[in-house]
Amino acid sequence: MIAASETATRIAADIEALPQKTTATVRKVRRSHSRTLISEDAALILDIARELVMCRRLRWVAYELIKNHKPAFESLEMCC
Repeated sequence: MIAASETATRIAADIEALPQKTTATVRKVRRSHSRTLISEDAALILDIARELVMCRRLRWVAYELIKNHKPAFESLEMCC
């Protein structure tokens, strides 16, 4: 079973290890993790994203993680 906090820590560490932290290089890391997590349930993805949001500079990575996981994105309750 995948643990959300461990996965978020791994994503953050992979990003931190990048020699250059550009949008493109960070997005490449996020895409790699998204492929790994594609078959996981929405709740896990949301939990990972919550962990990532705690680090302000990774907030957009958390949002992209959700946006690119169809069940997680569809599980969000939209207002209005």
